[in-house]
Amino acid sequence: MLPEGDAGEHTAGVRTADALFAVLLVVAWLALVTLTAGGARRRGQGRSLALVTGLLFPLTWVAWYLIDQRSAGRARGRSAGAPAARGR
Repeated sequence: MLPEGDAGEHTAGVRTADALFAVLLVVAWLALVTLTAGGARRRGQGRSLALVTGLLFPLTWVAWYLIDQRSAGRARGRSAGAPAARGR
């Protein structure tokens, strides 16, 4: 147990650390929202839809991953049947 004089200082230090953590969490979240919304705009979405996309960035990332994997699979499938031109 802390002596009475130190209890207030300890509590203030914990509050400061919690506030700093909250600020860092909000800054990181806003950065991810901004980057995701920017990516949505580059993919052709309007501003309001890009903002919603940014706010829901975890779902957006999963959707983009699945879409990109399907596109990559189709591209690999097309090139897989072509004969190799090595050694000619």
